[in-house]
Amino acid sequence: MSAQGQLRKFESEPESNMTKLGIISDTHDRLYRGVFDAFAAVDLILHAGDIISEDVLSRLKKIAPVEAVYGNCNLYSLASLLPAQRILSSFFLFRSY
Repeated sequence: MSAQGQLRKFESEPESNMTKLGIISDTHDRLYRGVFDAFAAVDLILHAGDIISEDVLSRLKKIAPVEAVYGNCNLYSLASLLPAQRILSSFFLFRSY
C-alpha cells in the first residue's frame, strides 16, 4: 500500500507538555472517517491547502483549532479567506518515534 492516503498513529504517546499536531492536505472537499480518530487528541490542525470548501474547515475546527493556507485547486471564494503561506510564531520540535 502506498504512503499516500494512509493515516498513521504512533504507539507511544508524546510527552504531555508537547503540542500535538495533525497535518493534512489535499482534502478536496472530503474528510474520511479515519481523520476524526487520528486527530482526536491533537492540539492544532495544519491544513496545507486544496481544501475546496469551507465545510471541511468547519468540520476540522470541531476537532481542534485549524491553521490553513489555500492551494492551487481552491476556488476564489476560499482562496480570498486564506493566505498563500502562513508562518507560525511558535517553536516546534519534531521528534520521531
